[in-house]
Parts: sequence; structure tokens; C-alpha cells
Amino acid sequence: MPRVRLPYYPSIHPSQIVDACPACRLGIECVVCGEPFVPLSSRALTCSLLCRGEHRTANLKAARERREAADPEAVKTAHAKHRARVAADPARYAKKIAGQRAWWAVNAAEGNERRKRDRVVHPEKYRAHVRGSRGRARLAQAIRIGAELDDKL
Repeated sequence: MPRVRLPYYPSIHPSQIVDACPACRLGIECVVCGEPFVPLSSRALTCSLLCRGEHRTANLKAARERREAADPEAVKTAHAKHRARVAADPARYAKKIAGQRAWWAVNAAEGNERRKRDRVVHPEKYRAHVRGSRGRARLAQAIRIGAELDDKL
């Protein structure tokens, strides 16, 4: 009986596929919530899109704090440069703002509809749903497959 192989996607060359150890078959823990999950890719660190967003936000916040620690005046300097560019060529800036306003006039209705549709389910309820159904189902399937393979070996 063939053993579970990693990675799971078929586009990798057969010589690069390795046998999955029992720990890999069980999955990993989400770096945000700590829930165990079966990663769909070798680079997955989070169990859901919401946890992925929180992880990204935390990384961006940490990077911003590192930049501010390295140069506390960086934001003020960048803002001063921007104001100097606007003062040097106000017509160019006005044209840019007009283009942005025109784009928003055309696309705002679509964005509003998308936001209304996305707000139908509260994020915490969605997270509970994802963790409750998909997360447990994938973990149970991975454990079941691992146990079956261990019994056959």
C-alpha cells in the first residue's frame, strides 16, 4: 500500500516528493489561533482566511514599528517630501485627485455592494464556522488516514 506523500499538489517533480511522517499527516497549528489544521500548501501558516488576515496585519504592524524605531522622523520626512512635490506642481496633483474621484464614482457602487454582501456574516461567527466544520473535518480525516496507513504498515 503506498504511503501518504508530501507535498500534495501534483505539479511537483516526482523526485522531489517525500514520504509523509505521522506528524506531517496530522497537520500543524495555526500561528494565530493555535488550532491544528491540515495545510493545503507547504507554506501555509494559518487555518483560515481570517487568521491569515490577522497574521498579515500583525506582520505589517511589526514592520511599521521596526521602521519607526529605526527612524522616528521617517513619517514626518516622507510627508514633508510629499507636500513639497504637491507645492511644486499643484496642477499635476489636482489631475491625480480628479482621476481618483472619477474612478471612485464609477466603482463605488460595486464596492459598496461587495461590502454589504461580506458583512452578512459576522467575522467571529464565520471563524467559528470555519474552525468548527472544516478544521475538525480535515483534522479528523488526516488522523483517520494516518491511523489506517499505520495499521497497514
